[in-house]
Amino acid sequence: MGRNSHILPTTGAPAEKAVAYLSSINIGCRILWTILVPALLCCCTMSIEKEAPRKAEAPPGKASLDVFFFNADSLGRLDSYQRMIWDGALDIGAVSTRGPRRICVMANSSDDRYTWAQINSYEGLQQINTSLCEENPQMPVMSSECISSTGEDSSQEMRLSPLLARVRLSSISCDFHSRPYEGSMLEDVKVYLTNVSGRCSPFSQHYDSPSEILNKGRLRAEDLAGMRAPGMLYKEIEGPVGENVRYTDLDLYCYPNTAPSEGIGTPFTRLVIEGRIDGRTWYYPLDINRDGGCGLERGHCYSLDVTICRKGSRDPDTPVRSATAQVSLEILPWEQKPEKTISY
Repeated sequence: MGRNSHILPTTGAPAEKAVAYLSSINIGCRILWTILVPALLCCCTMSIEKEAPRKAEAPPGKASLDVFFFNADSLGRLDSYQRMIWDGALDIGAVSTRGPRRICVMANSSDDRYTWAQINSYEGLQQINTSLCEENPQMPVMSSECISSTGEDSSQEMRLSPLLARVRLSSISCDFHSRPYEGSMLEDVKVYLTNVSGRCSPFSQHYDSPSEILNKGRLRAEDLAGMRAPGMLYKEIEGPVGENVRYTDLDLYCYPNTAPSEGIGTPFTRLVIEGRIDGRTWYYPLDINRDGGCGLERGHCYSLDVTICRKGSRDPDTPVRSATAQVSLEILPWEQKPEKTISY
């Protein structure tokens, strides 16, 4: 029993969400899928570049979709699995039997289809983790799931969202008035994320206990060297930062971290600004969304405006107080393109 998929590109401003519409047509167990695939994410230039091959890169200009159908019961056994390579064509085939099914969709996985041979249940799929080192911020791993009855006259809306969270340093400036070093500037400025979760389950509901941590406690060159896109975790600001506000719109990317409290195995992910004042290095580690918030969640953008008011910490893992760095945080949705309606 066949299933046809229609995958349509979106247009307009950059987007990080995709919308998938599942609707059936009355031909046995035939299903018509329409998936709006998001545009590529823009990644800022970085001072460190490294390219490493992924385990299963889709051909240039194409994206991969992995689609799983599980029985929607307590056992959740696998009904069918297909990998689809999207190149802009409207028709892609998929197959499933009729009945209540849990449908799981993942886009842009770095694994090849043989990785999924071990998956025979929904519980098994939940144990699979993706690696931040294999992520490409221009084509991030995305996922979605729903329960639907695959058969005649059924419909279901699905929204694919990236596993990544975006941390944006929107602006930065210094205000050293009434300090002995008034008029000084922050030089050789580096911006990076520490205590970053290195692995993530695309279909988990909890992200509070990372199994692997990158840049643990400080910037680690060996961790950056192992990443396909090290600019996700590290960037530099050209020129010194002074009293004039610098609108950097500098983007970093990481996996979610929603640990309710900080411990040995659950450090908070931090944005660290590093720079020199009068020849000496200072650190400004900032907890993100921890003042009444739950930390970093997938598919969100955390935009920070930072004013540095005094010399910072000597330790890149000791968060600075508000008197040292004033931070304005805004949590934004990922930009979404206008949806398209296709008649058929």
